[in-house]
Amino acid sequence: MGLHLVSDPVKQDRLYVERLAVLVEESELDRVVLLAFDEIYDGKGKVDRDRTYLHVANDYVRKVCDDRPDIFAFGASVHPSRNDALDELERVAQQGACLVKLLPNSHNFDPADPRFVGYWRKLVDLDLPLLIHCGFEHTIPPIDQKLGDPVRVRPVLEEGVKVIVAHAGSSGKFHFHETFGDTLRLLNDCPNCWCDTSALANFWRTKYLFELLDPALLERKYGVEIENPFSRFVHGSDYPIPITPFAFIGRTNRAKRRRISKLTNPLQMDIELKRLAGVPDDCLTRTAEVLGL
Repeated sequence: MGLHLVSDPVKQDRLYVERLAVLVEESELDRVVLLAFDEIYDGKGKVDRDRTYLHVANDYVRKVCDDRPDIFAFGASVHPSRNDALDELERVAQQGACLVKLLPNSHNFDPADPRFVGYWRKLVDLDLPLLIHCGFEHTIPPIDQKLGDPVRVRPVLEEGVKVIVAHAGSSGKFHFHETFGDTLRLLNDCPNCWCDTSALANFWRTKYLFELLDPALLERKYGVEIENPFSRFVHGSDYPIPITPFAFIGRTNRAKRRRISKLTNPLQMDIELKRLAGVPDDCLTRTAEVLGL
């Protein structure tokens, strides 16, 4: 993205946003949700900066979105262990947040912990969907991978929260503990459960994309019968995590794949690779309805 060409962090942030805006405008996407990422909080509700690897503040993301509301939508992040978590949810909802993003593996909290019931009910009251990572985390350093098990999200769904499971709750290649089947069971059991296609064009998770295109395989391998899995999916890019077109070799048209791999816009490349594999465009157009935009 050219970030290495400048050393000033403020200028780097500005360059990142400017480049992202261009990528959105030059893709077929109308708008994208920008995600905040809260700090880690301990069991006493205090911020734990020693273990916080990444922090993208709600106010910063909101300002970026306010500057370009035509292409950016505000995705907030509020750690449920915060002492002011319910107040912060109220605040970001009033500021136009369209969802809340959490990553239990790296945020170090258990979604099934009964102490967070009030948090989940506040999301329902505010009509804020929850975008939550499930499965293994490969990018942001995890504290406890077990916290990403999809079964821990079932109590959240039972409280009535509209949940979008990131990466379809997949573990990735070379992991002994597979979580994908548990996510499929959530889709079957809970009408308020959705998944996104983020990272499914990446080498580590592409296999799940092709499994979702074969309902008969899902039934044989995971014991879950879903006639049309992608009817419960929305599009996600996982940007800026890289896309790997070579992971589609042998499963897609060679000439078309080679053309797509030459695209310089990663947002558009992600769309076209998934489309080439057979993912329906409904995933692209369904997002606004699911998020209530």
